[in-house]
Amino acid sequence: MPPPSPSPSTTLITNIQLDGLPYLRTNRAAAKFIVLRNKIIKAAGFDFLSKFGDMMRPENFHTNEPGVSNSSRHMCGDAFDYNQEDSRLVVIRDPRNGITYFRTFLKCEKQDGTLGVLMAPNGGSPKFYCDFTSIAEALGWHRIRAQKGWQTIWKKREFWHYQMTEGYTFAQGMKLLYPDSFPGPMPPPSEEFPEVALNDRDEEEVFHNPRHVRQVQAQLYLLKLLQPLKEVDGVFGPKTQTAVTAFQQQKGLTASGRADTATREALLAAVL
Repeated sequence: MPPPSPSPSTTLITNIQLDGLPYLRTNRAAAKFIVLRNKIIKAAGFDFLSKFGDMMRPENFHTNEPGVSNSSRHMCGDAFDYNQEDSRLVVIRDPRNGITYFRTFLKCEKQDGTLGVLMAPNGGSPKFYCDFTSIAEALGWHRIRAQKGWQTIWKKREFWHYQMTEGYTFAQGMKLLYPDSFPGPMPPPSEEFPEVALNDRDEEEVFHNPRHVRQVQAQLYLLKLLQPLKEVDGVFGPKTQTAVTAFQQQKGLTASGRADTATREALLAAVL
């Protein structure tokens, strides 16, 4: 039997290995996790998201361990740390604007060309991999940057951590789970598909902000409308506008080049 959830506003994540609380916040985080898990099974040929280092943490979590936060999104029930020890995992450094991120690839179960893309992420002989990061970002799950000192302290690399904050601050996320323990009004529902358009950019310096531009770009990348991968950068530039226009034309939508709500709903449906 799983340990009881500390909040009724969570959903049990079943059939996983985890020394902790196998729960995510009910609604978007839990629902999109289930979609992500199934997508990865289909793309990689195995259930990568069946084992975790961490998921939900209790309300009173506290640690003095370097690189581990006492205000982690795990406490809000909208983050997970995947299994770092899977032998099929390949991680590459993905620097952006002086900040270090890491990108995750998974070696596909079948190496006959029926799964994944042929590539050599860290050199050596090419093999077929699926791009875990792009699939996760297309669904609204996003990486976080490595902490300063990641070169010498392993826990600060953070490549295993993905979160879906929906734009809620830490205090708002905790309020959603524990309404009687935190002061103030309940936060309003977050908008899932706000419009993004030319010259918009993700505010990556704000930790809890969703990455709407990057999500649109990851979807376009999976649909082979945005190439190469370096164009998925969180900045809605002319190439992203052209790709959005092409998608709108394919789907019979108004070809404005703006990723409005209708376009974003269609993009998500196209990658599910």
